[in-house]
Amino acid sequence: MKLHEEFVQLGRERRKLTNAMLAILPEIFRSGIWRKYADSIVEYAGKFGGLAPSAVRKRLGLDLSAKPLLAEAIREIGVHKAAIINSVTTTENQKEMIKAAKSLNKDSLIIFVKDIKGEKRTELSVDMDEETEFMFRKLQEKFQGHSNKLALKNMMTELFTKYFPQQKTRKVQKSTVTRHIPASKKRELGDNCALCHKPAQEYHHQIPWKNSHSHDSLIPLCKEHHQIQHIDDELYQKYRRLKR
Repeated sequence: MKLHEEFVQLGRERRKLTNAMLAILPEIFRSGIWRKYADSIVEYAGKFGGLAPSAVRKRLGLDLSAKPLLAEAIREIGVHKAAIINSVTTTENQKEMIKAAKSLNKDSLIIFVKDIKGEKRTELSVDMDEETEFMFRKLQEKFQGHSNKLALKNMMTELFTKYFPQQKTRKVQKSTVTRHIPASKKRELGDNCALCHKPAQEYHHQIPWKNSHSHDSLIPLCKEHHQIQHIDDELYQKYRRLKR
């Protein structure tokens, strides 16, 4: 077991060093210093840094001059994740996108970006004054919505549960409901992800179980969309790290 843990730790340190080299590679390329030691930047990076040609080309192909935070974040998230989020990252939303890249694995991050691109094509425009926008942004943080669509959905779900009359009668049976999801409930929810229609692999309480003790807000999700729903959930992220 100790040998395995040592190997895993060395792997993490290697990735950290690889990311650091990729972060400074564009500066090395611009300086031309590599010409003294190799015929190409790819040869230089492979000879002195052990970097794969594909990673070198991907890094040099990323123009992050207007996104300095994303360029620096390569040290933590790596060049491949940076490339995934680059197309939807702007100067203004760099911190938000970097946070998503740190929280999600590559498969989930790809879905996350696809969802954002899809929202851009179908986004509903709402005219807000400064006070309304301020309140919405604060609520967006509370309801864990990285996108306007997700934030609004989470807000509406909680308000619906709070004010819809039938919810009050269900609270009487609250103590008899356990976190275990009955097979009948799973059949009722169906077999497809509620957000992308891929086969559902997990179930998500839109209103956290600790707050509702109810399965009323439960939806089926693929594992990628389930991970996306928990970007801001520190306990969930810690649990994922422990399982690795």
